[in-house]
Amino acid sequence: MQKVRVPLTNFAFGEVSPSLYSRTDSPVYNQSAQRLKNFFIRSEGGVIKRSGLKYVYEFDTTIDETKTQQCRLLPFIFSDDERYIISLENAKVRVFQISATTGAVSLIQTITQDINSAALKFDDDFLHEYTYAQAGDVMFIAHQTFMPQQIVRTGLTTFQVESFQFDQESYNKQISQP
Repeated sequence: MQKVRVPLTNFAFGEVSPSLYSRTDSPVYNQSAQRLKNFFIRSEGGVIKRSGLKYVYEFDTTIDETKTQQCRLLPFIFSDDERYIISLENAKVRVFQISATTGAVSLIQTITQDINSAALKFDDDFLHEYTYAQAGDVMFIAHQTFMPQQIVRTGLTTFQVESFQFDQESYNKQISQP
């Protein structure tokens, strides 16, 4: 039996969960899509194509096809006016600032050591496995190969990397960590 595709022009409900795929009786089904990729949903119900990428910086690393990932870009949003991009690389962190008025991206800092002058523990073999969370002026980066690291915004254009310090008991013997 042939599959019938009915063209839809109203996507006011966006993408639907798999539990709603066969609910043709629901108005949500008739105004949604099973999957939208590289499109933005307009508030009026239609969709527009997502714009392409924009060249913002020439990285000085040579491309190594054997690596899964050589650089990982993370958003660091302190406020509406102060937005940054964190680039994690092999033993290096680069910080880019996004201009609030023009949207231009500029490199403001390259970090290769933590606050104790030790080399950074980031390895490009595991970049795709790192988990991160950012709150206020601190970004936490965790992986099973190193103690959690935090990237701390110390000023408008200054950042530093340090190991996260877990709380100690009052007698300074046991470190309370997961």
